[in-house]
Amino acid sequence: KLLLHAEGSGAQLMRGRVLSIMPMGTSFGVSVGSDFVQGRAVVIASGLSRAKPYPGEAEYLGAGVSYCATCDGMLYRDRPVAAVVLGAGFDEDVRFLQGICQVDVLTRPPCALRAEGERVILSTADSDTAYDCVFILRPAVALTTLLPALETADGAVRVDADMQTNIPGVFAAGDITGAPYQAARAVGQGNTAALSIARFLHQGDAINHESTN
Repeated sequence: KLLLHAEGSGAQLMRGRVLSIMPMGTSFGVSVGSDFVQGRAVVIASGLSRAKPYPGEAEYLGAGVSYCATCDGMLYRDRPVAAVVLGAGFDEDVRFLQGICQVDVLTRPPCALRAEGERVILSTADSDTAYDCVFILRPAVALTTLLPALETADGAVRVDADMQTNIPGVFAAGDITGAPYQAARAVGQGNTAALSIARFLHQGDAINHESTN
């Protein structure tokens, strides 16, 4: 019922995995798989996120490490890549890579990643293997990767009473803001965040209106 109500109120739903949030002046760009959407405010309500980068992952993101097979796979056509699959729901991504690349599919996390020339060395407990790209496919993206400037403490996003983060225009609600992990609290925070966003957008419109007069 809540979903139908949101759609009836004009909300446009997009299903996909958010890979990054990028400040763009007075708006934000959100990368959703191979798609890109833009908005004046963002609310992060992704629940508990236990994703933690592996050694070397952050250093080589965009330089031999990727989170999106459909975005970057074509760059490695006919070349050796690894697909590190750390959750369900990535069958289509794996099939896409298998259709264009030489793919090793791994279901266990790497011990570490490091560069050697223009290749990435993926270390496991058994061996080191060189690839042109390592695709890390998992349900959650670490907050430090999603939005590097976002302040966190003990894995939770820091918010004020209005559910505003340290970044103007970015709000958070629910379990991602820390304990207690209860549905009633999450719903209340979501409502607070929505009202805060409405005020934020209204204030921005008022400032823009004054500047044009």
